[in-house]
Amino acid sequence: MSIPIIFFHAGNSDYLQHTLKQAVSTNPNSRVILIGDEFNEEYSSIVEHYPFDDYFSDVWDFKKIYVHLSTNDAAYEMICIVRWFIMKDFCKKHNIDKFFYCDSDVMLYSDITKEQKKFKDYRCTLTHNTSAGISFINEISVLEEYHKLCLDIYSKRDMHNFNKCALHYQNLQNSNRPGGVCDMTLWGIYRVIGNPGDYGETSAIVKNTTFDHNINGPDGYEIEDGIKKVYWKGTTPYCKNLRLNKLIKFSCLHFQGQPAKKLISSHVRP
Repeated sequence: MSIPIIFFHAGNSDYLQHTLKQAVSTNPNSRVILIGDEFNEEYSSIVEHYPFDDYFSDVWDFKKIYVHLSTNDAAYEMICIVRWFIMKDFCKKHNIDKFFYCDSDVMLYSDITKEQKKFKDYRCTLTHNTSAGISFINEISVLEEYHKLCLDIYSKRDMHNFNKCALHYQNLQNSNRPGGVCDMTLWGIYRVIGNPGDYGETSAIVKNTTFDHNINGPDGYEIEDGIKKVYWKGTTPYCKNLRLNKLIKFSCLHFQGQPAKKLISSHVRP
């Protein structure tokens, strides 16, 4: 049975049409779902569209205790955290027991149901050990535990991990570096408080295939003009791993950051 693919997006960015259509094109047997708002409701003709406002019950309580520890916009960082609460409630309401989550600036080039079989024995996957922006959620209980962890940290019931977050932000401030605490920080904490062996790594090379963490980052691959150099074989992207000295198939390309997002339309491969 094909597993669903879920996107979460607020607003109507120019590139969103391309990432949604690409996912539908490469995964014709999967449900492709956009949890969005009235500004991107037009894509209901392409994918299943659901307003995230309908799944906000856990968000209001978290908003009361949220402490902003980042140089980034507070509303942006908070929505990145609570989107996982929204997806938890959405999946429980719609009886979805597993799914693939995809950031809205990710282009998919593979059959996700086939790729999930490589990670089926993990509870979920992360990329670079901390990001769930390209992830298989194989047990919805993962999102329930993540929700509880966030509540415990920001209510300061878990003072140890709250201090860890605060110190992370303070260290960046002391080093005159931007950024701070985001959902990736919390996923990193979540991964180590349980059994690290329960969590797969999508940026690992499995059967000569991998998922791109960030097209702007070398990650051991050949770089050209500041991004990973892509070699196309038909409609499939490959990048050259410098350590292995061979081409690796990429199941997706992640166009993180505004400059990279401008490249999405030129990487459409139906």
